Amino acid sequence: LWHRVDDPRVSTAHEWVVVARGAHGAPVTDVCALEMRGGGGTRDDASPSPSSSPSSSSARIRDSSGVYLLATASQDCTVRMWRADLAALAPRHPAPPPTASAEPPSASDPASDADSAFRCVWTTTTRREATPTSVALAWLPGAEPARVVAAVGCADGDVRLHLCDASGDAGCVDATHAATLEGHSDWVRDLAFTEDAVDANAKVDGSNPTRGKNFCGGDRSPGLLLASASQDRTARVWRVARKDRDEGAGLIAYGTHSTVAVYDPAAARILRTLGNAHDAPVTAVSWLESDDASAAADGGGRGRWMASGGSDGAVLLWHRVDDPRVSTAHEWVVVARGAHGAPVTDVCALEMRGGGGTRDDASPSPSSSPSSSSARIRDSSGVYLLATASQDCTVRMWRADLAALAPRHPAPPPTASAEPPSASDPASDADSAFRCVWTTTTRREATPTSVALAWLPGAEPARVVAAVGCADGDVRLHLCDASGDAGCVDATHAATLEGHSDWVRDLAFTEDAVDANAKVDGSNPTRGKNFCGGDRSPGLLLASASQDRTARVWRVARKDRDEGAGLIAYGTHSTVAVYDPAAARILRTLGNAHDAPVTAVSWLESDDASAAADGGGRGRWMASGGSDGAVLLWHRVDD
Repeated sequence: LWHRVDDPRVSTAHEWVVVARGAHGAPVTDVCALEMRGGGGTRDDASPSPSSSPSSSSARIRDSSGVYLLATASQDCTVRMWRADLAALAPRHPAPPPTASAEPPSASDPASDADSAFRCVWTTTTRREATPTSVALAWLPGAEPARVVAAVGCADGDVRLHLCDASGDAGCVDATHAATLEGHSDWVRDLAFTEDAVDANAKVDGSNPTRGKNFCGGDRSPGLLLASASQDRTARVWRVARKDRDEGAGLIAYGTHSTVAVYDPAAARILRTLGNAHDAPVTAVSWLESDDASAAADGGGRGRWMASGGSDGAVLLWHRVDDPRVSTAHEWVVVARGAHGAPVTDVCALEMRGGGGTRDDASPSPSSSPSSSSARIRDSSGVYLLATASQDCTVRMWRADLAALAPRHPAPPPTASAEPPSASDPASDADSAFRCVWTTTTRREATPTSVALAWLPGAEPARVVAAVGCADGDVRLHLCDASGDAGCVDATHAATLEGHSDWVRDLAFTEDAVDANAKVDGSNPTRGKNFCGGDRSPGLLLASASQDRTARVWRVARKDRDEGAGLIAYGTHSTVAVYDPAAARILRTLGNAHDAPVTAVSWLESDDASAAADGGGRGRWMASGGSDGAVLLWHRVDD
């Protein structure tokens, strides 16, 4: 450690002396320094750059003015941190002679170091193939208490991050390995931190966009940018921030052959490959996610549960058994099994969150819970509906009670029959924690290829919409009541959305955020939308992707108008057609009355409720005139 002893304000001599000495057992590959500025995690208002002190949002160590952390990397496969008290070292001209041993005293025994003004406070060792070649230090913005990030570049191309607490007794450093950034293929020659100046809600653009970044949207934690330069002729930029989200948020699960891979886009690596469960390729995977803190405490939360379906017809429910708050092992087990008689084409999940249609004020997204206007089923925290579609021409719903399933390691063995018990006889299912509660069958040409679930906003009592995409290009909507006895689902077919000409490969719901009195514009404007003006019911938008190379957007909402409101009647040759623009289809063609082309049609409408009760109301009466001179009065006789 060198000190300039002449006063730079009045002298240009540049007289330097060595005031402190340390040692490694092999050549030193890099040195960096970080000003401590503070002890014990209390606040300090000054806010220099992250490479020398914490950002404005972080706590810093007080009462350490003039105290620095030095980090050194060496070919002896060690990285060391040294504490240097400049105020105590400044009067030394020159430094004391080095000790006979090149090794510094143990960081765990600072009292053994006779030179307390400059001493080793932490040492870590790497493998020979991961010899440390570069090192950088910075304060982590927003960390409470204050923390230092130590980045170590290695000969194997990895960058290892350590999170350090330098507020310990006698100035020792307590450091834990936080992450390994993989991407370089040769020695990492240099590292440099800077504060991430991008607004917390803005996207990050730049090199290496898939690493060190939260891909899930929402607020971003204050953080650092770490630049790494490698002998592989590339430079990468990584984002480093405190982890203030669920461990499982943003993870991606997908099928690869007969296994399920769990991938973290923030670290750009596969965390775990789950095998030995499916006997054929995995065709569908879905997370069972919850933003509810109590669900996480009960073994739920994000990244803890997922369902998979395979070409073997198996439906498996997976649970992560290690605690993601303290472990990175990603230990998964299968806790429940279901089956179809043919390959599974899609899997999706919906959190129940409630019972009996009573109100609950929380309002997550429609794909996981109802919107703010809908009632939800109370007393079902940790209970999910799973929907599975299969090439056996069935769609099934399964009720999964996560609290009851969590202790299972592993799942009970499958029964001899691949068929699930009858949904109409739940008592026949010995496994009440995971069971089939509803099944519907389609025609062969309408084999189900995709499925999606969502709560229907504004429905009283609470209702779930199940959308089923089919091989004939149609999307079939079912309205489901899941509040029945023993958790069974009572579902009725509500509508068929026609428009695609080939397989519907994927479906996704989202809440319709457009104001209730505004018009909806977008693709497929004639379907799934109320064309009649006036107030619009709260609803959902359903996106469908088809093998016909088109994507369509449909609006799904509860029917809160008269059945006949908005219907169009018109003459077509000698018949009258009744057309529903909301469903984009002709409901009925009325013939055998006029003997010549129909030239005029008019509805006889009334908004009076008593008129509807007496057989009037909208869509019940119309008059038509034709080229034959006839004037006919029509009445709809069904209710």
